[in-house]
Amino acid sequence: MKKKLVSIITIMAILITVLSVSISALALTRPLSLDSEVTYSTNGYDDVVMFTFTPEVSGFYSFLSYNTYASEAYLYTKRIVNPSTNEKEIVHLGFSNSSPEWKKHGQSSELQFCLTHYLEKGTTYTYAAGWCFPTAQSRAMTVKLVCDSYSEEVIDSIEVSCPASLDVYSGGNMLTDDNGEQYYFYNDYTKIIANMHVTVHFANGTTKTVIGEKSIDGYEINYSHSQNQNHWYPQNHPSYKGNIITVSILDKSVDYDVIIKNSALYALRGKIVDMAGNPVKDAVIMNGSNTLAVTDTNGNFYSPMIPGEYKLSASAPNSIPREFSVLVSVDNEQNDHTSTPINLCTCDYVKDGYINAKDYAYMLHNNINDYEQFKSSINFNKYKYTKIDLK
Repeated sequence: MKKKLVSIITIMAILITVLSVSISALALTRPLSLDSEVTYSTNGYDDVVMFTFTPEVSGFYSFLSYNTYASEAYLYTKRIVNPSTNEKEIVHLGFSNSSPEWKKHGQSSELQFCLTHYLEKGTTYTYAAGWCFPTAQSRAMTVKLVCDSYSEEVIDSIEVSCPASLDVYSGGNMLTDDNGEQYYFYNDYTKIIANMHVTVHFANGTTKTVIGEKSIDGYEINYSHSQNQNHWYPQNHPSYKGNIITVSILDKSVDYDVIIKNSALYALRGKIVDMAGNPVKDAVIMNGSNTLAVTDTNGNFYSPMIPGEYKLSASAPNSIPREFSVLVSVDNEQNDHTSTPINLCTCDYVKDGYINAKDYAYMLHNNINDYEQFKSSINFNKYKYTKIDLK
């Protein structure tokens, strides 16, 4: 009888402990906001962090972890009423301890979790997040909830406007597209996004406007462009076809045409060839420490510049660099120097400023077939360059 009494007391103690942990965990349940990272501390492997979320719109949602430590186990539950007992029960709906598309979600590795499930509007769901390994220490836990897709129309329309504009050939660099065409890439278009007014007309009749934000009412705002295919130009430029940034939220999108203002810049054009007269691809034209242009497959380069006299330099892989002077004229027709190419001495594989037997030995050892260029440049050194003035 004594042993049974002890057993009963022990079982009751365990039940009380489990109940206490359960009540404590539920008492510490935190609400989740869409698209917002939240961080809370855990007490190690045996502890979980509890979150609740009640979607306003039905759809597929993903619960994501953003932690340094690898492999985390997660699940979420949903409270429903059992029709037999008329009591609330917690039903297990999903589990994840990996994220196959971790790069897409910006997570640290595939060992973070990505728990995706369809959630119904107006139903409260509970997520539990904890460490996977028994050796896990007490540390901070960071998670985020995102919506992958909605199952009903949320937004009627989007309007965008922006008071900012870009200056022609400013805040970017020259690139070459897949067709070998050089164009100016505006990588500082972020100031357009930072000043973008986004107005959303919701299906429920409400309207909201944000400026330079990445989300609105928890819905992610996406900004995209295709400068690489559709190059940007000032609106009065003959090649202008639209400088489009597409703003999209859920299944709605709108195009914004970026205003680019003209300034007094002129086009410097030139050509780089080797000592044998062959075009040099990927030669870099520098103004001090600033890269102005890179030559295309035909050895041509192009750079917008303010009128004036410049001392520039040209270099290419395995070349002996050289300097040249150029006058950028207000008469733009005089700024095309492709008919008077700039020679670069190539085959300087050992990079000592000379083309000699050392470079030939390097070529033989590495099976490089540059003999014609080597023959045209042998015994050449950087001091043999004559001064170039392009005026």
